[in-house]
Amino acid sequence: MSEPTERLQSLLAAVTPLREEYREVEVRMADSAVLADQRAMRRLGRRYAELGPVVRVADERDRVTDDLAAAVELAEEDSGFEAEAEALQQRLDELDARLTTLLAPRDPNDPLDAIVEIKSGEGGEESALFAGISSACTGGSPRAADGRSKSSTPRTRTSVASSPSRSP
Repeated sequence: MSEPTERLQSLLAAVTPLREEYREVEVRMADSAVLADQRAMRRLGRRYAELGPVVRVADERDRVTDDLAAAVELAEEDSGFEAEAEALQQRLDELDARLTTLLAPRDPNDPLDAIVEIKSGEGGEESALFAGISSACTGGSPRAADGRSKSSTPRTRTSVASSPSRSP
C-alpha cells in the first residue's frame, strides 16, 4: 500500500471541514425558518449540491482505504487476497484523482448561463451547414415556430443564422 503524497494529504485535510459544512448545511436545510425563506433555501441547496460529490467520494475513499488495509493484512496469510488488494489500490488511485479534481478551484462564472451565437459567414451553404453542426455539438437546440427553445433548458439559447448561398 502506497503512502499518500504531501499534496494528497493536504487535500484529505481539506475534506474534513467540507464534511462538517455538508452536515451543517443538511441540518440548516431541515430548519423550518430556512424552509420559509426561498432565497436561503436556494443558496443552501446549491451549496449542498456542490459539497455532495466531494463528501461521497471522500466517504468511499475511506471505505476503500479500510478494505485495502484489511486485504493487505489477509494477503500475508492467503495469497488469494493479493488480487483483491491490487484492485482496491487501483480503485483508491481513481478516487484520489477524482477527489483532486473535485477539490480543484473553480471559475466563479461556471454556474452562470451563457448565450452562444453561431453564425455562418463566407462560404454560403457550407458555412451554414458548419454552423448548424457546431450548434448541435455545443448544445444548441431546435427552435419552435415562435422562436422559443424546444429543449428542457430554456435559459440557454443558441441561435444559428445563415446567409443566402452564393452561386458561382
